[in-house]
Amino acid sequence: MKRPLLTTLLVAALASASSLAHASFQVGQVFIGSCNGTISVYDPTSWALLQTLSTALPGQDPTYICNYGITFDGAGNVYATTHSGYGAFVVKFDNNGNQLGTFGSGYTYPDSILHDQAGNFYVGQFSGPILKFDPTGIPLGSYTPAPDPNENGYVGAEIALAADQKTLLYSSYGCEIKSYNVATKTQGPDYVNICPPGGTGGSTYVAALRVLPDASLIVLADTQNYGVYGFMATRWGAPCQGCYPYQLVSPKIYNPGSWSPDSFKLGLDPDGVNFWTIDSHYGYLYEFNIRAGSFLNPMYIPGAGDGVAWSWPVTIYGDGMNSTASFTPSLTFPAQKVGTKSAPLRASIKNTGQIEMVVSSFNIRGDFRILNNYCGSGIKPGTHCDIYVTFTPKRTGLRTGFLTVADNAINSPQRITLSGHGY
Repeated sequence: MKRPLLTTLLVAALASASSLAHASFQVGQVFIGSCNGTISVYDPTSWALLQTLSTALPGQDPTYICNYGITFDGAGNVYATTHSGYGAFVVKFDNNGNQLGTFGSGYTYPDSILHDQAGNFYVGQFSGPILKFDPTGIPLGSYTPAPDPNENGYVGAEIALAADQKTLLYSSYGCEIKSYNVATKTQGPDYVNICPPGGTGGSTYVAALRVLPDASLIVLADTQNYGVYGFMATRWGAPCQGCYPYQLVSPKIYNPGSWSPDSFKLGLDPDGVNFWTIDSHYGYLYEFNIRAGSFLNPMYIPGAGDGVAWSWPVTIYGDGMNSTASFTPSLTFPAQKVGTKSAPLRASIKNTGQIEMVVSSFNIRGDFRILNNYCGSGIKPGTHCDIYVTFTPKRTGLRTGFLTVADNAINSPQRITLSGHGY
């Protein structure tokens, strides 16, 4: 039977609309912001441009709307901080790239953005204060931490959240990384000082920082006061439990030739092994292998650094999305003769989130040892891995210890209690 013309046109229109619809974003895709009101989404393998998001709100000209920070929530929605002559906003998109309007309010000059495990958002601003919002965008508070004496007029522009969910680490584009407790609203210890020896920060300052699963920091800074034109990526860690400031735990990695190192951002790959950063003027994308301590070959993104639409943030889809883990809470060994090794018991860790879990470190304490470890190569969503532990009591009586596993799940580290009696 022949279709009526109206029905035929309707079917054709729906088919056309369907062909224009965007597929959901996939973990690992690269998001690059700009100063022309767009965020470009690239395939990480072919570098094909997959989609372009407009951060211009209805009625706005995207020209010179700058995007400074990008993050993703647990549902895969995208949030971008913007600033232009129209004002300052956080613009929200769903996980297909459809713009949903603005999120939150009261911004002056927003820069970095992140969320905690409860879904609350923090927005760092060039001129302060740091703002906090609930998952729906309702304001929850604001914080004005101490400035860096070497900073350039900014307070808390670049922020990161420690695993305790209450310690904000921040850079004011000076040469220090300070901390602030948002629960008690008190200043915490200084974490990092990259000021050149014998002087103040000057033109050497922190451009970006991120907290890794093992609580160490990746810090990206320029190198102008070190005599190298470009930037350096460094990793810092605590010299002992609860000791500050952090110390350098890997060599400085230089990548000369960057025109504007102060405009770099960091994007952590969900694989837990790499992070990404982009030259904000020339459009070269760099991938840095955390374990190897080296940069991979830079990738040029056409149009990403044309001198007008300068690229600012680079973020990898999945970074910040709520990977979670369930795990064996405790292992209790049968009584064991002092000085002899028990049969192994198994502890399991399951990935209950949507992002692959990557384990960065294992730490075992007490009269216990890891016999076999099958969690070192990553845990895909919905799967688990096993760690086999043995018990060799050194004395009689109750013996206790723990196994701690640090990874990229939001409830990292997982702490497994160990116990057994020696006789």
